[in-house]
Amino acid sequence: MTESRSVARFRAVLAELDPRISLAARLRAIFPQLEELAASGLPMAAILSDLSAAGLDVQPDTLTKTLYRWRKRKRGAMPVPAPANPAPPAPDRETPHKTQRIETPGDLRNIRNMHVDLEALRREGQALRKGK
Repeated sequence: MTESRSVARFRAVLAELDPRISLAARLRAIFPQLEELAASGLPMAAILSDLSAAGLDVQPDTLTKTLYRWRKRKRGAMPVPAPANPAPPAPDRETPHKTQRIETPGDLRNIRNMHVDLEALRREGQALRKGK
């Protein structure tokens, strides 16, 4: 029985690696090929079969999780392009404090972690009520 091209490619990459490295490190070395196979529509069962034929016995959950982590890390390394049509600035409001736009999860984290001086807000509210 002849082996598939992907098995031969896996074996070629794995042959260059130190056999003492971890399974995760070996998977990272062949992630570009794995990504290519997954993008071409090859079922995960077939990819697992090819990995097994190449000498890597990987559990389906392990492969799924490591692919997810690798893709996530790869996405984080890429710069996010600026939008072609930036959103118009928010209209000015009558409130004296600055409003903050929430556009990304990072904006939410910044709001969650910001320090709010409640005493200063109380004094500001009292001053506004006395001014009216």
